Amino acid sequence: MMENGRANIECSITSLLQQLATAYQSLTNYNCNEAIKLFEKLPKAQYNTAWTHINIGRALFETIRYTEAVKAYKQALTLEPYRIEGLEYYSTSLWQLRKVVDLCELANKALSVSLTIPETWCIVGNTFSLQKEHEIALRFFNRAIQLDPYFAYPYTLCGHEYVANEDFEQAKKYYEKAISCDEYHYNAYWGIGNVYLKQENYKQAVNYFKRAIVINPKSAVLYTYLGMAYLHNNQLKEALRGFETAERMDPNNPLNKYQKATVLISMNHLKEGLQVLEELELKVPKEAPVHILIGKVYKRTGEKNKALVHFNKAIELNPKEANTIKILIDHLDNDNDDF
Repeated sequence: MMENGRANIECSITSLLQQLATAYQSLTNYNCNEAIKLFEKLPKAQYNTAWTHINIGRALFETIRYTEAVKAYKQALTLEPYRIEGLEYYSTSLWQLRKVVDLCELANKALSVSLTIPETWCIVGNTFSLQKEHEIALRFFNRAIQLDPYFAYPYTLCGHEYVANEDFEQAKKYYEKAISCDEYHYNAYWGIGNVYLKQENYKQAVNYFKRAIVINPKSAVLYTYLGMAYLHNNQLKEALRGFETAERMDPNNPLNKYQKATVLISMNHLKEGLQVLEELELKVPKEAPVHILIGKVYKRTGEKNKALVHFNKAIELNPKEANTIKILIDHLDNDNDDF
């Protein structure tokens, strides 16, 4: 009887370990939605652990579901209040949501728990980054690197800060260091691609976005940026494919919709482009660039009164661009203007 009981226990442990391994492998392969489902199927005792909720938070983070990620991370801290490992992506989720107060509270908590783990200084650095204190943020990210020189993420965070400061060469150096720590750290490949995009080296931008996609083929954001690089390089068909792939993964991303509309209009598919812009206007009615682009389309189709309505709306939303928009209004009757 005792042997049967021991065998049952061993079988249960083996089954649990297999479930955990399968879920974690899905996460590391960026099959994030599958990973979430697998984590949620864990036995209650294992599901209600900080480790599980931190991994669910990371999966939600990778699929740009920042609000849901924050909830998962908060649940992890409820279960294990003194755990800091794994919370660097929680801080980035709060950064993305512009949650200044919550991020400051998380930083204070991390500082009270440990000054000797790199995640604490990633969190503190993100707090200053959100407040555009880039030099201070860099100091704290470099402290994280001092504590663990093989931790890829703070190198990438440094790269982001250097991009914000328009120091692109330093940014590339840090992204490359991140890759040397972890060759599967797709964020750093995206970072280098973004640097090349800003430097108008679109061919290299395409190369690095593709390399990031090889690692994480489920990221809608990567396909959006790949499409943008193709668009700027005047490879319109390739750009459209990138935006359509991103849209299948994340139908509600405003940036992707705007870029898709831009490439459709560049291909002279005005009706399809306008339809995308009208859908986008319903989602983000206060974005001046959307109204400017709609106005340009109506100008092209000869509907000048409609164009004027949208140009005026853009001025209301962004008075700083009033002079530029007024030039578009002044040229409404000039059919030979470049689009």
